[in-house]
Amino acid sequence: MHRWPIAVGLALSTLMMSGCGGSADASQVASSTIIVTKFNGQMNITATKQSALVDSSGILQHVDSVSYISKAQVIATQDSGNETDVFKSLDEGSSWHQIAIIPGSVITTDFVDAQVGFTLSDGPGSSSSPSLYSTSNGGQTWMKVNTAPFISLRFVSAEAGFAVMKGGSSGAAVQSSALYKTADGGRTWSLVPSPLNASVVSATFSFVNPTEGWLLTGSRAAGGEIKYLYRTVDAGNTWSQVAQTSSGSGGAPGLNQFPPLGKVGQLDFISPTMGFIDLVQGGFFESQDGGKTWAQRLLQGLPVQSERGILGFAVWSPESFSLVTDRPSFWLTKSQNQWLRVYPAHREMGIYSGISGLYALSQAGELSSIQTSSSQQVVSKVPSGTIQVEPFSTGIAAYTPARIYMTTDGAHWEQVPFPHGWSLVQGHFISEEFGIVVANDNGPPGSAVLELTNDGGSNWETVQTKFHPFAIDPISPTSWWAIGGTDVTLTRNIAKLGSRQMLWNLYFTADGGKSWDEFIANWHAVGGLDFVSTSEGYVWVPGILYRTVDRGSSFIRNYLPPQIGLEGISSMTFQPGGVGWSLGNGGYPIYHTIDAGAHWGPNP
Repeated sequence: MHRWPIAVGLALSTLMMSGCGGSADASQVASSTIIVTKFNGQMNITATKQSALVDSSGILQHVDSVSYISKAQVIATQDSGNETDVFKSLDEGSSWHQIAIIPGSVITTDFVDAQVGFTLSDGPGSSSSPSLYSTSNGGQTWMKVNTAPFISLRFVSAEAGFAVMKGGSSGAAVQSSALYKTADGGRTWSLVPSPLNASVVSATFSFVNPTEGWLLTGSRAAGGEIKYLYRTVDAGNTWSQVAQTSSGSGGAPGLNQFPPLGKVGQLDFISPTMGFIDLVQGGFFESQDGGKTWAQRLLQGLPVQSERGILGFAVWSPESFSLVTDRPSFWLTKSQNQWLRVYPAHREMGIYSGISGLYALSQAGELSSIQTSSSQQVVSKVPSGTIQVEPFSTGIAAYTPARIYMTTDGAHWEQVPFPHGWSLVQGHFISEEFGIVVANDNGPPGSAVLELTNDGGSNWETVQTKFHPFAIDPISPTSWWAIGGTDVTLTRNIAKLGSRQMLWNLYFTADGGKSWDEFIANWHAVGGLDFVSTSEGYVWVPGILYRTVDRGSSFIRNYLPPQIGLEGISSMTFQPGGVGWSLGNGGYPIYHTIDAGAHWGPNP
């Protein structure tokens, strides 16, 4: 999105934004009820390329399994298609480096010590059994040990371990579950007599020493899982039931009654009496009597959404925890009820580039300058609910869904007059007087319109268009780029009566919206656009980035690396000459390109 340098009196004086648009007087802007649309035909693609991702070995974007070797050493795996990347942290999860690749999709990882570990990985076919891999050098290399219908496993030494597996029965279509043990590192397994319910579909182990441990299993039931907790005190030779749930839902836990809600997650005992369980969609629980009774433990100080999405945890003492949540975020307790997110260091809502560098808006509403990915300096606190900021010649505009604010010093914000009931979708001010927004009065998709002001919001007028605007990027008061929808069809689904299905195209006007050039693309989904001048700009849709340097006469299409589009693109921002940044919906990492998207790497 084109921005002009900030010139005076602003706490964000270093935020000098890139590009210089035309200087046409704002009085030239006028709306019209008759719009002439020039059809340029299909978007002219002169080249199609595949973007490359470089040096991503330290970026952990999602987590499929985690194993805490110690408080400092953590192993995490990340599915990357037909294989899984193995990452290691030596600083409690604050930083990561990739150490290995394992075929298939890793289900679980279990390390006995800093060197010896095991993992289960699913093959490409849904009917194939998981494969067991082992490592003896801290995860740097892995060797396939066995393939079997594993549900869960746990090793207590480099040789001895336990597993719950599905096995055949007299009926070929019937699968029953049973407990097995190994004494040779998983190469061979033998059946262990146990009271294990044959209908088990999930399981997790915890051992406090080689002889004393617990096994939590789950069997399908209406509304959830019936859970059974077993205990051994003789190295797994015999197991006794400690607690269970009577049904998959409802009720409160009582004596020997396991919490009913949720599904089997992770189990971790730190002594013969004290244990902790995370139940998927069921909460976090603590036992102080060896698992006979359980009480819910609120992880106070941890964001609620994080508490509901725990992927793995470790307990070092009754008040000292490490855990990873599903975004992912790695957390540590620094003191009672005080949590610190150690990775990623920052999560952003949007990124904005300028001549002096890169800037980001955080989820906490802080606008920061980014010197490096690990070094950020807060330069302004934006109004509550801000979803977009726009530095212009003498200040900053901040947009919430219902209001627009401006500041000239980065500290004091004044509300811009804005009609009641409008719902802001997106917009830009290029001066204190001229701004243009996409506004929707809470109608169905595609019902938004363009509204512009020439007097700082005191008056607004509608720009008539033959397309349904999605995003607008003004270069000057008269030259604008836009994404809009056409080929609107009403759905025949009565339950969705009035909703619209769109094909999206790119548009340009040089006369303040009186006429438009149309670049027909027929996108079914769109992301955004950012033009640094009338001629040079970018448009992105899921997985693809388009660039033009000749005012739309031709475009180069770059297919983005899957890592960038993994969670969808939150925002992109560019400078002239092909320098740009990309931010995913997960809020990190920020990727950087210096060749217009042909190659991407972590922001330095």
